[in-house]
Amino acid sequence: MILDEMRNEIDNIDCEMVRLFEKRMNISKKIGDYKAEHGLPIYDAEREKAVLTSKVALLKDKGLEPALRSFYEGLFRVSREYQKR
Repeated sequence: MILDEMRNEIDNIDCEMVRLFEKRMNISKKIGDYKAEHGLPIYDAEREKAVLTSKVALLKDKGLEPALRSFYEGLFRVSREYQKR
């Protein structure tokens, strides 16, 4: 029973993450459009580094840092690809 409860909690979190992912990607597309209109590059290494640093700083459990870095690096990659469309 406890396992089902934990899985249910994960499912609820995942639903919220999907909602937030869509919201983030919609804004990412607008950023990509702006960059295209103004001749700016899609990739901004300094911005990604700053975002990653700020998100790592939010972690309470620093043992999760490698996983969070991997998560954001993947998210950045997906966002860049989406902006290129």
